[in-house]
Amino acid sequence: MQLMKSCCCCCTLKIGTYLCAAYTLLLSTISFVFIGLTSLQLYKDDVKIDGPERNTYIKLIVATVVFTLWMLFAILLVVGCIKKSKNFLLPWVIWTILIEIFCIYEFVSYLIIVIFGDSSTVEFGNAVYVYMASSIVIIVMNIYAILCAISYYLELKQYW
Repeated sequence: MQLMKSCCCCCTLKIGTYLCAAYTLLLSTISFVFIGLTSLQLYKDDVKIDGPERNTYIKLIVATVVFTLWMLFAILLVVGCIKKSKNFLLPWVIWTILIEIFCIYEFVSYLIIVIFGDSSTVEFGNAVYVYMASSIVIIVMNIYAILCAISYYLELKQYW
């Protein structure tokens, strides 16, 4: 039994799954741009890897791996749509669920800091509110994309 019959009320689940892959590729590309800009700024500021900013380098490396895998799984998602193979959809679904769990955790963490944090020790400015608003949009879009891909998976499972 499918969770959805169509994507965005007008597209088939297959087209919706293609859109999920395109969305993932776009979001990953934007993330790579930010990772690159941050890395460039660290290089320009001559920040040493063995210094106190080591965690920043580790986070950049982890983010690069996460988004590279997400892009590869998006490509598998496209291949799964083309070949009508439900097993190609699963890596993207599982990885996106894991990313979603992290995004929700991170959003709740920032929300707690904003609500209960000491303003003298934590100063984010307006950037944290922009980040939190964009996080909500991304979380909702990811949930919808996951539901669409799972529905297409169930459709393939039913007919193949």
